[in-house]
Amino acid sequence: MKAQLAQHGISDRFDDVLREVAIVRRELGYPGMATPFSQLVGIQSVLNVVNGKRYAVIPDEIVQYAAGFYGEPVAPIDANVLDRIMKQSAGREIIAASAGAAHH
Repeated sequence: MKAQLAQHGISDRFDDVLREVAIVRRELGYPGMATPFSQLVGIQSVLNVVNGKRYAVIPDEIVQYAAGFYGEPVAPIDANVLDRIMKQSAGREIIAASAGAAHH
């Protein structure tokens, strides 16, 4: 995470990212903090801080997680966050492609 922040020239925002990790984890239904979920939460947190707008950029893996590809979250995903994830055109494409692949 520190390397990602340094890449964006905001190494001084590490504490902001750590706070964001706790928020993102809660919003995403408390995924277990082991691979790959720890990376997903970390990446989303860095993106939220780097962009200055939360969930302005959402990686495909977060869309897959929200769509249930990794199983059901421990707790429900925050409704507003889920809505933002699913509204992305990439979100619709990923879900459609995966639904098609699941039937083959």
